[in-house]
Amino acid sequence: MPNDSMFYDVMDIVSEVGCDQFCDYRNKETDGRQSWRLISFPRLKRIWEGHAFGGVIHDDRGMDTIIEICLENFGKIQFNSLMCGHTSRDPLEDINERYISENESSWNEDDLEDYPQWCEDDNGMPRISDYANDKMLTACIKMVAAQTDTQKLCAVDELLQITHMRSDLAGWFVEGGCTALSELSGYLRETA
Repeated sequence: MPNDSMFYDVMDIVSEVGCDQFCDYRNKETDGRQSWRLISFPRLKRIWEGHAFGGVIHDDRGMDTIIEICLENFGKIQFNSLMCGHTSRDPLEDINERYISENESSWNEDDLEDYPQWCEDDNGMPRISDYANDKMLTACIKMVAAQTDTQKLCAVDELLQITHMRSDLAGWFVEGGCTALSELSGYLRETA
């Protein structure tokens, strides 16, 4: 059952991901683009079908990898939204407080100028979102709290249902995006 400490566990993950992203961006270690992992759709489908038809998840490592990717991508989206000015927090204030040491120069707007391009997806859209962040956070907390395979799968399902509502968001979590999730759910959804 989720509790307050699990909220802080997820926030620690988001903070750690943010720190990694800041370092990658500052050091330009990823060839000018933010690194991004997606859930393998064939693996996700195998796990889903195995549970749906047999009630068992035979790929525990795969399930754990899916959760890891979900948490990591949620953290990246949260950090990107902050860095691109899509939260109530000031990105420069956050950077200078968290990531810049006393002997380094403070960052200014020029230092963040390229960030939106750095975090773009393959369609040229920055991976930012203010859509359903509270619901995605709740699903992530459930992933951290999950004790059984069924609880893990239900928490992942909850997050993917949220992302399915927006095709760009779905494409930031699963190979094939909205189309793949529609196939998984057994119906086709027209994407706009």
